[in-house]
Amino acid sequence: MKPIMVLLLSSLLLTGGSATAQSDPFKALIAARSLKCQFGPGSFGKWSDSQVSVVNERMDSSLHFDSIDLKAGKARLVGNRGAADLIVWGTASGITFVEQTGVGNVVFSTVFPERIPGTDEFYAVMSRHMAMLSPPPLASQYHGSCKVWQ
Repeated sequence: MKPIMVLLLSSLLLTGGSATAQSDPFKALIAARSLKCQFGPGSFGKWSDSQVSVVNERMDSSLHFDSIDLKAGKARLVGNRGAADLIVWGTASGITFVEQTGVGNVVFSTVFPERIPGTDEFYAVMSRHMAMLSPPPLASQYHGSCKVWQ
């Protein structure tokens, strides 16, 4: 299945002109080499013994996914706390970035190939799977948007 996706993405990159990429959200997203994202509303799971409750909160975080290379499966994240190398996948569902933090936590961010109506921004979601020094774990998800930054 993976070779088929690589072939599909490669053919889209080779056949799509810049005018076509601008009118086709999927082509515009797959052609992007840099995305600027803003995440805001979200929630996290709060465990108390064996029970979990969901707590709503705002993140208000800006992330810049740069040097996106779908063929190599690599990208660079520039955030307010530094920079990191990422794994990146391009699929029919969009572009997903995977970060492993210095202590082994994992953060997934997906940019969907659909624009928010009336804007040039794409829907995006970030999920953090964190295990802190003491239990319980911290799992959270935030919603936002990304725009091509070139």
